[in-house]
Amino acid sequence: MLVDVCCWHFEYLHDTPRDRALRAHNPSLVGDPESYDFPTIDALLQHLDEPGNDDRSRFQQSIGERLGRDPNVAAIKAARTQLKDLKHFRAYRGSQYDRYHAAARRIADEVASKADQKLIDGFDVEIASSRISLSSGQILFHGRCNDLLVTEHPYPSYVSATLDPIVALNSAFRRAGINCVNGRPIVLVLKLCVPLRALWGHVGKSHEWELLLPRGVDWKETERRSGNAFDIIHATAVAESKYPNA
Repeated sequence: MLVDVCCWHFEYLHDTPRDRALRAHNPSLVGDPESYDFPTIDALLQHLDEPGNDDRSRFQQSIGERLGRDPNVAAIKAARTQLKDLKHFRAYRGSQYDRYHAAARRIADEVASKADQKLIDGFDVEIASSRISLSSGQILFHGRCNDLLVTEHPYPSYVSATLDPIVALNSAFRRAGINCVNGRPIVLVLKLCVPLRALWGHVGKSHEWELLLPRGVDWKETERRSGNAFDIIHATAVAESKYPNA
């Protein structure tokens, strides 16, 4: 069971009742029909990297609509653990995001306290107990402003991935900060070569489509491309988590 997130088609006919009314009033207010075909994820991301491009918002709405209709996405959602039953994941998604990542890194560096270990053990159990098992071959996306995910082996912490490439792109720009003060935005295209347990973090009508992946996965870079405003890195999960509780 794989969710197709690689081939995208967008069509905007500008033919709603509102569009027709606006066109009757002033034809210049409504554009001509538009169609876009992106046979690969790189083609979509490269289109969004063009200077002055304003398609990110409307493409994201179309992506959300397609994911919302996808039966494989519905199957993942149906297998999810309710967020109210996930003490650690709720905290991670809230104000304690940095606390969990810092504790995971201290464990990897073998300088963790008992409190760190207890915190991370609890989070690992939540992920390991998830009924969501992502299949080998699944593509996900992750946005950041450094390449630590593919330079630290294994990656010591958790990875908040998404089914929506534009969510990852927005995350990369947000983490980079104004004028890229924190680093250059990077969108990682992640391919699972091993099945991985995950937690579903998509809530209500949000645009996140989040799947949280366990800590300790070994990610291997397979390709890197530099763009105008951001870079693209392809990476594969070549080994499951090295940590026994994950």
